Parts: sequence; C-alpha cells; structure tokens
Amino acid sequence: MALRNLVYRLYEQTLSEADFICTTPVAAATRFPKLFKPQIVFIDEAPHAREATSLIPIAFFEPKVWILTGDHLQTRPYVANVGAYVSNDSQTTVEKYRLRTNPWAKQLAVSTMERAQHVHAVEHHLLINHRAFGNLQALPSR
Repeated sequence: MALRNLVYRLYEQTLSEADFICTTPVAAATRFPKLFKPQIVFIDEAPHAREATSLIPIAFFEPKVWILTGDHLQTRPYVANVGAYVSNDSQTTVEKYRLRTNPWAKQLAVSTMERAQHVHAVEHHLLINHRAFGNLQALPSR
C-alpha cells in the first residue's frame, strides 16, 4: 500500500506538470482522468486495438480533438479463437484442457477504425502508404 501511495504521488506530480503523456488506454483509465485533462487524444495504430480498448479513452476523456491513425486493411485486433486452430485429431486436447471456441471472436476482431470506415465516418485518409509494400525491408537496409 505504501508503494501504491508513492506511485500515486509520482503520477500526481508528473501529470500536474506535463503537457504531453504517452500511455496505453488501460493505464490512462486508472488515475489519469482525475489528474490530467488532455486537449488532444491521439490513438496510434487504432485498427490494431480491440474496439473495447479504443473506447477506454473515449469514456474517460473529453479532448477538443480525437486523432485515430492506422489502416484498417493492414492490421486488425488479435483475437485468439481456439476453435479456429483445432483439427479433429486434437479434439481430445481441447476437451482435456476445456478449451472452446470464442463466440465473440468475430466481433472482437473489428476495430473502432474498421467500424467507422463501414459507416463512412472516416473523414480524412492518407493517400500514400510506404509500410504495406513488398520488400519493405530493403528501404531501411539501404
């Protein structure tokens, strides 16, 4: 408890003086909303985050602007779905360890960015993507 109080005081002091914070959505939901009122919330690689993860800062902060970046066609949230990887031969393994198919896997694999794209809510797009080309490793190697 003493350590937790010291960490809270460190958060309090740092956040009262900071003008830029870089953190994960889950960490931002702990003590941050009481101590830091951002004017801009920037969610990088938003298509890689599960929708529930992206909703954390939306629930806790009220900035002047939200910026979500990423290409929903390039990356998606990772969702382990045991049923997708199980063959008939390993059914006994599934039963032994009580593994089962994740019934929400399909929904969890849809990010906020992908959902926004489906309803035409994305207003601006970058027109050049240097990350999704084949042989990309050659560029930094040069």
